[in-house]
Amino acid sequence: MSELVLLCLGAGLSSSAVRGSRSLRALYMTSAASAVGLGYLLSVAVLVNAGADSAIHVRMPMWHLAVAVGAVVVIAAVVWVLTSDERPEEAGHPKESRSIGLRQGERAVWVRSIGPRWLVGAGLLAAVAAVAAGVLGWNPGYWLWPVGLLLAALAAARVTVDGEGLTVRLPLLRVPRIQVPLQRIERAWVAQARPLPDLGGWGYRITQGRRGLALHAGEAVWLDLDDGKQFVVVVDDAATAAGLLGDLLTVAEDRRSG
Repeated sequence: MSELVLLCLGAGLSSSAVRGSRSLRALYMTSAASAVGLGYLLSVAVLVNAGADSAIHVRMPMWHLAVAVGAVVVIAAVVWVLTSDERPEEAGHPKESRSIGLRQGERAVWVRSIGPRWLVGAGLLAAVAAVAAGVLGWNPGYWLWPVGLLLAALAAARVTVDGEGLTVRLPLLRVPRIQVPLQRIERAWVAQARPLPDLGGWGYRITQGRRGLALHAGEAVWLDLDDGKQFVVVVDDAATAAGLLGDLLTVAEDRRSG
């Protein structure tokens, strides 16, 4: 039941994030604090009693409750500070993309990686540590190592711009991936993007009239699509990516006109 409540909270936040308000900050804070507190207590309850032979031997040291309360207070304070009660700007201060000089008949590909590399290393290290713990006798380690590998696999992404459009995928896997075909793009431009106000949170998000990927605030490629919606991705050298997309759109238009 608690998981369902958290899911509903997350859905509500995602759909209304672009509106921005103090009550929205409170919802973010409550959602994060509940997830951390319940997640810690449920995980500890399983791990502490992993070797219990029967229900009589099930126990839950009360000091874990104090740790959970402390974690809840800390995460609530952090979320309250990180979130802003300012209403996001409506695609304010866009920078028109500059041409990179692509001409008819030429091809170009732009690729950049996003995501902290240290998190990939942390995931791999966690997987190795879990396996080592299992070998040393801590049985849960045998089924915790996939979590580390999953973290490493999902900690980064690769953004590609070419004649097909814009694609975001995992570095080592072809799926899952997000692809925006060139035929669907009306305009490409550059502007600052903030995860919470503009997309409703970090990672891949879907909000009303907009979807995108943002792991941090910064300069982003914004795409106006043919259905009136937008796609945005925060990535280094966003100006070059937007410029290439603009040139590709111009070349495609000239080809159709010719």
